[in-house]
Amino acid sequence: MSFSSGNLVSVIVPCFNQARFLSQALDSILRQTHRQFEIILINDGSTDETAEVAARYPEVRYFYQPNQGRSAARNLGARVSQGDYLVFLDADDALLPNALEDGLNCLRQHPEAGFVYGQYRLIAADGSPLPLSPPAVSDDEGYQALLQQNSVGMLASAMFRRAWYESVRGFDCSLHACEDYELYLRIARLYPVARHQNVVALYRQHEANTTLDSRLMLRTVLTVLSAQRLHVRGNDQHEEALRKGLAFAREVYGHRLMAEALRNLSRVSTWPRALSDVILVLRYYPDGVLKGFFRRLKALFRGTWQSQPDTRP
Repeated sequence: MSFSSGNLVSVIVPCFNQARFLSQALDSILRQTHRQFEIILINDGSTDETAEVAARYPEVRYFYQPNQGRSAARNLGARVSQGDYLVFLDADDALLPNALEDGLNCLRQHPEAGFVYGQYRLIAADGSPLPLSPPAVSDDEGYQALLQQNSVGMLASAMFRRAWYESVRGFDCSLHACEDYELYLRIARLYPVARHQNVVALYRQHEANTTLDSRLMLRTVLTVLSAQRLHVRGNDQHEEALRKGLAFAREVYGHRLMAEALRNLSRVSTWPRALSDVILVLRYYPDGVLKGFFRRLKALFRGTWQSQPDTRP
């Protein structure tokens, strides 16, 4: 396949034991309206049928590495790819046919942007649409907006300029969650960011999603944001945005983890996990412990009150 200069998009697909979804991801790339693309599949030490699925696609450039994590797999994919533009598609997600075309159009309209991103939809494990919308984000983009919240939300909705991606040395392999968020922040500190309104990707929700691990997400997102303190110092707007971002992250993941801890306290077998979670919330979101126990006491009181017999004459 021959490519026009400057139009090649490299779509990099890291895969670790996601063979059951991999064909849908690869098929979604092959259906793109923009035809100047290459597919780089990195098998990150899978023990399932990932290699067998990949062998059915002659269009795919396949590479294997011992399991090192998604960030290392994505970085390897970027190193062996040839395109001036990069898209990272997890093996359990999918692109809509317009994804590459819309990303390129937005980059052409914003030649100063380090990366651009669009919208996405949520789907269930079986691929059916979920009656849920992605979290609402502000109309702003760029570093200040990203300090307050991960406004990109889904990595596959973004398209990166290779030169800008390489200038920040790619993904941080020390992170096991939020590595995409951390990359957005590093690029957005140096270059503008642009967004378009078209839906370009499908984000599959299933039991193995990293975002469901409240312990990991709480620790990691706060670590990622706290690392920005050095870079926002002296800029009042950025410092305020970071304060809001830290508070938002504590509220979202601290609340979720506290709710899990309270549920686990109802079973003796899960008390050790519950106590460990409470200690973690106390460390990162102490207000959440008080709020959580207050809600539980309120619910118990309400249940006791409603269970009392009616003694009115």
